[in-house]
Amino acid sequence: MGTNPRPMLFGYQTVRPDSSDDEVTNGRRLLVAYAALEGYTLGEIFLEWTPGTSFSALSALVVTAERCRVRTVAVPSALDLGRLPRVQELVRRKLESGGLTVLVLQSMEPQAVRRWSA
Repeated sequence: MGTNPRPMLFGYQTVRPDSSDDEVTNGRRLLVAYAALEGYTLGEIFLEWTPGTSFSALSALVVTAERCRVRTVAVPSALDLGRLPRVQELVRRKLESGGLTVLVLQSMEPQAVRRWSA
């Protein structure tokens, strides 16, 4: 009896100086719940503490995803990609150029987000 392993999902979250502990915790919970309910194994949540640095979590995510053959990354909200729409688009392109599908969880159907965060 063979079983197919669940595909792996990475998470990406930005922690800014003005981020509250609750915001960070809720973002992590959303990622964990999404992975569990959608049939993924959550491999790692990459936390960005200093956006824009040359050895950023974003760069580590792209390299690790390629090495581990992970194809999907989820972020709790578009703000985890950047505060400005142009920055969000550039970060999304960087991830997609690494072969990743980007899921922005809080931009999805409200019923689905409630289901994941329950």
